[in-house]
Amino acid sequence: MIDDLRDAENLFGNEAGEDEDVEVLKTYFVEKKDFDAKFYSDKKHLAFVRSRKGVGKSALLKYTMQIHQETDKEDFFIFVKASDLIALKSIGSEHNSYECINGWQQRICSRINMEIGSKIGAAFTDDTMTLVESSELAGVCPRNIIGALTQRLHMKMNNLEIQQTAKSQANSQELLKRFENNTDRNVWIFIDDIDANFVNSELKILNVSSFFTACRNLVNNVNGLYIRASARSDVWNLLKDDDLDKCEQYMYDLKWTRQETGLILTKKIFSYFDRKYPGRFPPYLPGMKQQDISSLVFKGGKLKWGTKFLDPSGPIHILSAGRPRWATVLCKLAAKCASDNSRDTIEIRDINDALYEYGNLRLNDLYKEHKHQCSQLVGVIHAFSAGCSSYKLKELLDCIDRNIIQKMPELCIDNKETPMSSLEVANFLYRIGFISLNDVKFGYLRFEDRPDLLESDLNLDYNQDWVIHPSYRKVLNIVNKDNNGSIS
Repeated sequence: MIDDLRDAENLFGNEAGEDEDVEVLKTYFVEKKDFDAKFYSDKKHLAFVRSRKGVGKSALLKYTMQIHQETDKEDFFIFVKASDLIALKSIGSEHNSYECINGWQQRICSRINMEIGSKIGAAFTDDTMTLVESSELAGVCPRNIIGALTQRLHMKMNNLEIQQTAKSQANSQELLKRFENNTDRNVWIFIDDIDANFVNSELKILNVSSFFTACRNLVNNVNGLYIRASARSDVWNLLKDDDLDKCEQYMYDLKWTRQETGLILTKKIFSYFDRKYPGRFPPYLPGMKQQDISSLVFKGGKLKWGTKFLDPSGPIHILSAGRPRWATVLCKLAAKCASDNSRDTIEIRDINDALYEYGNLRLNDLYKEHKHQCSQLVGVIHAFSAGCSSYKLKELLDCIDRNIIQKMPELCIDNKETPMSSLEVANFLYRIGFISLNDVKFGYLRFEDRPDLLESDLNLDYNQDWVIHPSYRKVLNIVNKDNNGSIS
């Protein structure tokens, strides 16, 4: 099976789920029980998915679009990056909330116009062919979105204010008229990466905040429009808009348990072998013994973790912080280490050998993801280099005070102007996943599990064990000596 490990790019799938071939994605996509009610359902005209980077927001958007394309064949489906929407139009200075909201509404409607134009063979060039003002939105309510837009486009065609492409104008007008009168057709638009390259500035915060309000305004004022979009949880917490409280009800928080991480991994492995060796394996069925599938890639279907042999999902879930993208990267690096050493399957030593490169990639991701919250993040993280892997809370706070607070007097996190306390820095490191609580009963607890642990100095438990996340230790020269060198 060493050739299969060398084919790790296909074995473990695309690191970016949205870039995966959709037919392959369907073979390993793991459904959560609340996806249907909270995200897929055509009873919900508006839904946002929120998570950290690499958790699968984009894949969920793509998979949701695929589901509806298969069942609602007459509807319009548009998948677009937010940056592409921004490139469509520049809307004034956008230094106030109304201009920003109005600008997003124009961009979304312009993109829908382009989709309609592609169906009838006409390239629309007039920027005025969009629903732009709140008054106009109220005027078409409760009309269907396609009817509202195509009526305007029909008027433009009569005035010859379009550029014709392959189809004749008469045919285009006839098709446009049918669109206008067909109120059963809906538009599904999937908008990804609204907060890509986010920087913590008042203008950027206003721009991103207004996007969510614009989406809410559109679906409330026209029929037949469905919007699905993604948001990063760390960016969402920085947004400031009174209307965002009204958008919270449309937000779905995406996260994966250890068991779900294992299921994603198992289905990826099975999907690969089923494609490469058709007919050799029975069809994948829920409840199939995961160890039997894991053993195709991991020695004995287990990984040594400290003194125990565990299902691979445990160590991989911990090292990837529950992010499928990082789990994919780690498995690919470990597969390369195994194949380079002529092993047929992955062992824990291959995971350990991959940790330096993996940790470096993880640090770079951490900086890109959270630099907008703290411009001195690199220095903060490297203050722990060559240090301990585990601290009692008082030891952690003393370390932060000694190596960060005293050495970085200008340290600023989340635009907080007053001097930072060691507890505030610890809470930030907890929020971004650099440190975790090592709980005797529950294992590693992340911020998503207990967000209140370091919020204030009231009722702090100074006997708690706080650990540097295992994925960062090797690259920062932090060695855990409790497990004979094996990361735990």
